[in-house]
This record gives sequence, C-alpha cells and structure tokens, in this order.
Amino acid sequence: MPPIKPEEQSYKALDPFNAKRHFMGRAVMFMSDKREYQNYTGDALNPPLQETYFLKVPRTRRYMVKGSVTMAFALRTVSRRQAVTDQTELMFPAPLEFDIRPADRAIYVGTLRLHRDEFHEVTRAEVRDDYARAAAEYRAKFPGAPLPRKALLRR
Repeated sequence: MPPIKPEEQSYKALDPFNAKRHFMGRAVMFMSDKREYQNYTGDALNPPLQETYFLKVPRTRRYMVKGSVTMAFALRTVSRRQAVTDQTELMFPAPLEFDIRPADRAIYVGTLRLHRDEFHEVTRAEVRDDYARAAAEYRAKFPGAPLPRKALLRR
C-alpha cells in the first residue's frame, strides 16, 4: 500500500490551540509497562510518519499498547451545549513489545509498515529492517554516541 498522502487525512474543527499538528502526518502511540491498554497512560509518543525518528522511552515502558493514525476528524456543534466528534483511525496491531535491556543506551526497532484496505483496516503488518540507513542517521544526529542495538519490534 502506498504511504498516506496529506489529502487522505482531514481535520475539521475549530482549532485555536493547533491540536491538528499532533494528528496530521503523525501517529499517536501509547506506551505502558503492561501488555494491556489502560484508560490512562501518561506516556504517549507522537512520531512523524514516513521518516526516521528518535525518541526517549522509559526502560519500564516496553509495550506499545495502543497506536493509531487519525485519518479523519470532525467536530460538529449540534446545539449550544453539545458537540459531536466523528473520527476514523488506522489502528496499529497491539501490543507490540520493545526489547529493552538494562545495558541499552539506544535501540533500533525497525520500520513498522502497515498495509490497509479502503476502510483503513490493517490487512497486513510487517517490520522492515532498515538498520544501515537508520544507523547512519543516528550517527549524524548523535556524533560519538554508541550505535543503537538492533531490537526489531515483535508482537
């Protein structure tokens, strides 16, 4: 499936705080120390789509328990005191486990590639190993730091 194009995502709402920047061209991933999603977690990651990114994750938060890409978001006012949201999300397969070891300073988890149908349902997920390219980007961004250990995502 081709990458998500900007025109495939829509965000229609009054947005005085520019919340749209957290959804358009980005994913939202919730991290936890347990395999199950809980209603509240303070550990949410908001990485950009289709580019290499580097994030700090506490060692104890080794599970991505929920993740999605917002494909459409609309907020409609139905009365003076009531608004309704309509949201379509491309949901990640979860949970995914990060193989974080005590001695790790950095890990490389791979590229999660999701294949989807016309309803934004995941039809297939794969983890691609682009370690050489990512290691070169890491070396350029963090000169002198030891390279990340390869620890590809797993379910």
